[in-house]
Amino acid sequence: MSRVQHLVVEEGDGDQRLDRWFKRTFPLIGQGLIEKMCRKGDIRVDGGRVKASTRLEVGQTVRIPRCLMKRLRRRPSARGYQRRIPSLSGLV
Repeated sequence: MSRVQHLVVEEGDGDQRLDRWFKRTFPLIGQGLIEKMCRKGDIRVDGGRVKASTRLEVGQTVRIPRCLMKRLRRRPSARGYQRRIPSLSGLV
């Protein structure tokens, strides 16, 4: 079973850059990952490869890759958001 999803660009999202559309639709995805997936050809618009700066039009179909869907389903662990503070006991 393929987990690739296809989303259609709706009326309010037309004439917008692909990377900005992604950030609006999936706010947890960073710019670097969007750029990388475009370079690799994982993100496609109407079946063709695109750059992150491509302008989307109403009615176009955006292919959302399987690896992105896996990332969105994972829950961040509590450790992922905590900063590690080094122990000060060795400095005394």
